[in-house]
Amino acid sequence: MNRFTVEMMTAKMRSLFPKEPIPAQVLINLKELLRRVNPLLDAYVLATGNKVGGLSSGYRNPEYNTQIKGARKSAHVEGKAIDIFDYSGRLKGWLKDQIALKRFDLWMESEEDVSGWLHVDYKAGRDPNKRIFRA
Repeated sequence: MNRFTVEMMTAKMRSLFPKEPIPAQVLINLKELLRRVNPLLDAYVLATGNKVGGLSSGYRNPEYNTQIKGARKSAHVEGKAIDIFDYSGRLKGWLKDQIALKRFDLWMESEEDVSGWLHVDYKAGRDPNKRIFRA
């Protein structure tokens, strides 16, 4: 099931910056991200019966990322990150053992750094044995 789509991940930038095209490499990166994230979320629903929260943040262009005080080297700017609402913390809890993160080759930002949502990315250079990172 495609819980999230490229259109959803770029909708905010398309509305805020309608004349600015989404870079081709970002679109490629978003497709790769969703190729990993959507099956991860399907596995979560199948294993727990819980629902997945909505999209909090997808692609951000550099200008918008600066405006919202996003991380200087944010994976969102490359189209390699997604933030998902997770008010209950159930999804974070399910991912804590890192098995699903490893299976889908993803990383998650530590729950100490985020509240009410979950940041997942596939940014290069991260330790493959430590799937939960601090910002």
